Amino acid sequence: MVQTGTPLRLGVIVVPARKLNETALRFLILAMNKEQELFQFEFYNIVAGDPLLTVLKNDQTVVRAEVWEQLPNFVARAREHVESRTELMRLSEEPPNRFVIVSQCRFDDNFYSTRRSPAAVIALGNWKRHMAPPSFLEFVQALLVREAVAALCPSLSGSGHLGNKGCLLDFTELLDEARQKTLRGYVCHHCRSRMQADGLPELAGTVTHLLDREWLGQPSNPRSPAGVMANLGYDLFTTKGRQETLKEAFLSVLRLEGAKQIVTVIGVVLVGLILYLLGLSGR
Repeated sequence: MVQTGTPLRLGVIVVPARKLNETALRFLILAMNKEQELFQFEFYNIVAGDPLLTVLKNDQTVVRAEVWEQLPNFVARAREHVESRTELMRLSEEPPNRFVIVSQCRFDDNFYSTRRSPAAVIALGNWKRHMAPPSFLEFVQALLVREAVAALCPSLSGSGHLGNKGCLLDFTELLDEARQKTLRGYVCHHCRSRMQADGLPELAGTVTHLLDREWLGQPSNPRSPAGVMANLGYDLFTTKGRQETLKEAFLSVLRLEGAKQIVTVIGVVLVGLILYLLGLSGR
């Protein structure tokens, strides 16, 4: 139970996977904590040998129904792990309200998520580069926001409607069909009314704000979230997949340096124009 006035805490666990820029992923997800106060993402490093995490390995095909059955036992182990580490380190905060596992496995029925409160698994083994935009990290971001909505709104713990409206709560059986709902973070009238009925009228605006991604800024600004991500090797304007390719890295440098060159040229022209005008006025 979440206390009034405190954010819902979601503990995120990333199953190790090759070719994943996990540093940039963590930064993107944690950056959302500063943008709103309804929910809070926290990353946890659960023991690698956990039985469920072992099953959810990279590129492995697993039975979704069996994962669903294992979630309560996983939550018990995860909470015990967090509590023991907290006590050992003499910390004070309790385990999070909910756990979400991000995996590169694939489910046998081609669905890409399963949830059994208070836990969920996102399975992205079927994601391919042609599904971008959005980029892989933006895709994960949107699905984690979806899990926050499911945890906060009992009436939206499942998908809200069959029709594909570009709404974050669209029922999309296949992963490549989920592109539309992750691009803008639209929340339709039906789902907005459900959020209001659950006592969270501000949630729809929060979702839209997070997923329109304007708050990320420009990669050319090193102080903006997008600029930090670019320095972490994931330029949101050029990178599509789990990590930056050599081609994408080259295009990123070319674009950013090109922008700097344009600024430099404009500066030189302005200085020249000012000197020219000063020269005219001195005659």
